[in-house]
Amino acid sequence: MTTALGLETCQTKYGKFIIPKNDIYIGRSLSIYGQYCESEISLFRKILRTGDIAVDAGANIGAFAIPISKMLGETGMLYAFEPQPYLCSILSANLLANDCINTRAMSIALSDETGKITVQNIDYKLENNFGGISFASENPNLQVDSGHLGIAKMRLDDVINIPRLRMIKADVEGMELALIKGASQLISKYKPYLYLECNNPEPADALCAYLEQYSYQCYWHISPFFDADNWKNNKEDIFGNVACVNLLCAPQSTTMNNFIPANGTASHPRYKK
Repeated sequence: MTTALGLETCQTKYGKFIIPKNDIYIGRSLSIYGQYCESEISLFRKILRTGDIAVDAGANIGAFAIPISKMLGETGMLYAFEPQPYLCSILSANLLANDCINTRAMSIALSDETGKITVQNIDYKLENNFGGISFASENPNLQVDSGHLGIAKMRLDDVINIPRLRMIKADVEGMELALIKGASQLISKYKPYLYLECNNPEPADALCAYLEQYSYQCYWHISPFFDADNWKNNKEDIFGNVACVNLLCAPQSTTMNNFIPANGTASHPRYKK
């Protein structure tokens, strides 16, 4: 349904959120369940500690950034990157509303080079998966309004200068490999945990192979959209079997129990010959 503004405010497990009313996954999940992919947040809680520094790339409106910010505490720091300016504005508003003073939000596309990405203006008054819009290549099926935007493209190594780094979470719709290449100095120096979206099997070979040089072991982590024990106690499953498939990558010296090793495309949970 098209609305004049396309925004609404809802109370969630982690505070009050402004959400794009027409977002079919993140916005809808926060509105109906008061949470989004809670199993990912539970995993981050096992990794992150008070005082840590973390990166949330593809932060969208803050569904993960806000709970991560609270995990890090006043002595920690979160750098949240969202290349869509409209979503980054909502992200900033949500961070302010929830007192996330340890978080810096930036409208930058993280990559392995410096430059500019030209993207079409998105009509947020139309139903869409706004978090699933890829800037890695043009999407001819995307419903857009008139005009284009020039989005800054930068290497994470060139954006932040930090004394430590515990985790990089990246949901950047096909730009995950470019992002980690652009963070090679930080990865080499600090060996952070990496949590990389990998919904499609094809990128897994390149991601796993690239991380071998840094002595990382990769594992699969599947995060269903619906959680029967959700914050609003809503037992209706509106998503069915929809789930996110991610790579959890850790230094080989770290023992990760109860995770299935990721050995490239053939080991992907959705791989079919």
